[in-house]
Amino acid sequence: MDQILTSKEIEKVLRNLIGPIHPTGSQNFDDVNLGNLECLIRVMEAVNYEISRIAEERDSTEESVKKIADVAQKYIEGVKEL
Repeated sequence: MDQILTSKEIEKVLRNLIGPIHPTGSQNFDDVNLGNLECLIRVMEAVNYEISRIAEERDSTEESVKKIADVAQKYIEGVKEL
């Protein structure tokens, strides 16, 4: 199966769907931005959970599964370092 969108295109779609997340110093805007940020965090938690589940397969005897799981594990380790 071919990849339909690039990661940059997906980021752009996500930003457009969620809306602004950065604080502005204006209470009216920041209330909305806070809600947007909380939504983004929930999405990221779901994505990170899915990736962590994939990483659990790194001991697989199937090479293709192990390769994908290793990439997932490397990502999870990078997130922990943030």
